[in-house]
Amino acid sequence: MLFFPLAIKRKQYLNNSNIALNNNIKLIDPIGYLEFMYLLKKADYVATDSGTVVEEACILNVPSIQMRYSTERPEVYDVKASVKFDPTKSS
Repeated sequence: MLFFPLAIKRKQYLNNSNIALNNNIKLIDPIGYLEFMYLLKKADYVATDSGTVVEEACILNVPSIQMRYSTERPEVYDVKASVKFDPTKSS
């Protein structure tokens, strides 16, 4: 199951669009830090654009994919806890 927290406006936009989501993607309202840490600890992996989430995932031994150009946390790559994915590059 993929949990995807979205702000209310973005969730409404997505729900009103014609984008079909896979059944294993669950859109949820924004969550607090403790709820987030619980989900992160139970996760098989995390995909994020946040440097902080990548660092927290590394500490919890949860593999991550960082979807951005660069990071302020390069040590996660040094210990092979995360991989970088540039969302602007086509494969």
